Amino acid sequence: MRKTVLFIYNYVPKENMTDDLKECASENTVAMLENAIKDHSYEVINVNLKNENQLLECIHTHSPIAGAFVIAEGYLDSPHTLYDGSGALSIRKVLESYSIPYTHSTPSTMEACRNKDLTYEMLEKAGVSIPKYFSMPTPAYTEELLTEAEKTVGYPMFVKPTGGGNSLGIDELSICLCREDLVNKMNQLASLIGEQPVLIETFLSGREFTVAVIGNEQPNVLPIIEFPDDVQVRSHAVKSKEHEKRDSFKLLSIQEDIGLEIASIALQVFKGLQGKDMIRLDMKTDSFGKLYVIDVNGTPSLSLNGSAAFMVASIEITIEDLVGFLLKEIMKESDCNTHIKSSWEKVHSAVLNTTQLAAVI
Repeated sequence: MRKTVLFIYNYVPKENMTDDLKECASENTVAMLENAIKDHSYEVINVNLKNENQLLECIHTHSPIAGAFVIAEGYLDSPHTLYDGSGALSIRKVLESYSIPYTHSTPSTMEACRNKDLTYEMLEKAGVSIPKYFSMPTPAYTEELLTEAEKTVGYPMFVKPTGGGNSLGIDELSICLCREDLVNKMNQLASLIGEQPVLIETFLSGREFTVAVIGNEQPNVLPIIEFPDDVQVRSHAVKSKEHEKRDSFKLLSIQEDIGLEIASIALQVFKGLQGKDMIRLDMKTDSFGKLYVIDVNGTPSLSLNGSAAFMVASIEITIEDLVGFLLKEIMKESDCNTHIKSSWEKVHSAVLNTTQLAAVI
């Protein structure tokens, strides 16, 4: 009897896409991941998640369920849940209440990743370097709050929503050099995100990197990407076109000093946030070359145009094998077939052989 896997995602057609739905996966990504799960000999139940009742009904209808492959960020019927963190938490709590193992981060990790001030608070406690920052409860500023932000952070500063992902609210206006810039950005965010909190942090002008950690008992770091320095702000518009410029990306080895430092910090972040299965984090250097973590993603995009796909492709691993690896990480041994065991071994071997992280761990 074939085991059943729930594939939980958010998708809307392009013509219905709005700013608050940019967390949704593309039609191509949904089809690719569905096929990847099927390739590992599981029966796939697609759940384009609209609300909690839909998820509950699906669980009751299709039990027993071996596991859930979760890339959904929230509920389509309540778009704010896709970026304020509440949806990601709710999905995982529902699955846990039915003892259904699921891929990617736990509720506590997702809560941290979807609230950047909480991310920084937890990382600071774990001894990870983060920028100076100040959290504003809403973009509805007062003179006193602006003054306090200036004293705490100073100019130049970088301003972004505390919640959300997919670079929502991040653009060239995020770099503020003076009070006028700060006011303009806060007004822009008020129109975009309403009453959601805002994070004001030191603007870092140096090199930018992204790195992913995969695995649980023995977490490993995928190849590190350094982005070209011709773009100061990686906005949603920039990221959507980055795959066209991959020839300009630099892949770092941990044999390089900064590569080893990045890998060590990534593993420290994974432990500090109690990561599970896979996370991706972004780092930047200041003008003196000091590294800081600036963002952590608990459900990294697996789109073929995304950074994670580029990382695994560079070590000759397919997304299909990565999907198998993630499924085996969550499955009971009795629910693991030879297909996902083979993928797990292939990914594990490739990552270890390429990055040689045994000494780092």
